[in-house]
Amino acid sequence: MLRVLRARALLATGQIEEAARALRLFADQCQNEASRGAYPEAHRQARLLAYRMCLFHPEIGRPILSDLDSFGQNSTPYLSRIYDLTSCDDSDIWLRELAQIRLHADWDELVVAQLWVGAWLGMRQHPGLGRLVLASLWDDLAREGNHPDIEDAAVTLMLLIAMAHDWRTDALRVELRTWASRPTPSVSFQGTVDLVSSLLAMQEDRMVSALRYATAAHEAFLRADAYGLARCASSLIAATASYVDEHVANEAHMSHRIRYPDDDPYIGLPHVRLFAEGLALIGSGLPAAEVSSRLIQLGSQARGEGEWAQEQQLLLLALLGRSAQAVNCVLAAPWTQRHGRTAMIVKLAAAMASHSDHEALDIASSLIEAKATFFGLSIISVRWERKHEMSRRHRAQAIRLLLEAKEQAVEPSWLLSTFTDLQLNERESAVLRGLQQGLSTRAIARSLDLSPRTVESTISRLLHRFACDNRVELVSLGLLSSDTY
Repeated sequence: MLRVLRARALLATGQIEEAARALRLFADQCQNEASRGAYPEAHRQARLLAYRMCLFHPEIGRPILSDLDSFGQNSTPYLSRIYDLTSCDDSDIWLRELAQIRLHADWDELVVAQLWVGAWLGMRQHPGLGRLVLASLWDDLAREGNHPDIEDAAVTLMLLIAMAHDWRTDALRVELRTWASRPTPSVSFQGTVDLVSSLLAMQEDRMVSALRYATAAHEAFLRADAYGLARCASSLIAATASYVDEHVANEAHMSHRIRYPDDDPYIGLPHVRLFAEGLALIGSGLPAAEVSSRLIQLGSQARGEGEWAQEQQLLLLALLGRSAQAVNCVLAAPWTQRHGRTAMIVKLAAAMASHSDHEALDIASSLIEAKATFFGLSIISVRWERKHEMSRRHRAQAIRLLLEAKEQAVEPSWLLSTFTDLQLNERESAVLRGLQQGLSTRAIARSLDLSPRTVESTISRLLHRFACDNRVELVSLGLLSSDTY
């Protein structure tokens, strides 16, 4: 029993390999004494730990569970039934089974069963139900006490579900602050907070912060990875670094490849496995077309496995890479009528596919207003490539959105820096400022000590660059609204 208790303590602190080693030693001991039916309660507690391990580290937990199954009576029959449901996506069946467990199972088996049901429903196709089950579990644990490790696991899963299915940055940030303020959070839980913070910063187009948070998360998971998120954090470092600096990106990608080779079996939470592969692709430096193609393939694999949340995130990454195929995949998906983050992804795809600049820019504006800045700017970037076909009103609207985003930016933005034709040189700014003041060409030339021909040439280049028919249109675009360009 002491060996099992040691395994639980190691598991609670995220020392997965050490916890697995302790359980294997216990299983070997039981195997040697199975004929005497030794240690029935210790065997039962070991099975509960193995099931918890199977949830977050299945590649480690399954062999241990198999060893424990090979001898003695099944001391956790209800958990075994839950485990056998993992190929089923019918929420009614899961909830009926959980109701039976509530009536008949012991408390400690019920706790682990709720963790499984909440994770499986919430991380796949039923986020609301999953979070409800986990919130109920957390309330029960808070009342009973003595289970801080399982409380941490329940909160971690609720945060991951919120990140996968919600998209309102302000609401997610409030939730992060609420849970992170709990007393004595574990190292693994703090890593989860940093991981979710990194994804939020990416959405807000704060890639420097996103990289910093991802690095902090990975460092935490290297010390303790109770929830199988280390590989996802490393992939996130590679992805965010690709938007910060080429040198940093190359170092991050090489570090990820060395630590997690492609042929290395994935060990960790299965509900983020494919998404982690997608993030690593973003930071791989491969051609954009190849990255998008492979993201879509991963999305198809996720759909086949019933992992709709992962499919949506992978298609989102492909959308941000401007993949027309990803647009078609999203609009034809079976989950388009859902709310939350799903609705945002569908909106993004609709904007990418729309022939209406008015519709696309309105969607971009709503996303930027909701702090999903990177997504909104991605829409504008696609429209800006054909700015000569846009009406003056829509060009002006796009420029206003870009200038507002630039003014509100607290960090350098790779995406904003790609709008190079909005960056006026000193002469262009001075000439445009003269036009804005209503000065004639000769008056502008005199004030700048230039020839009228030079001023006319500068104005002509600006008219051509921004597809304006006259000077009034040019001034009305509002290019001087911000001095930050």
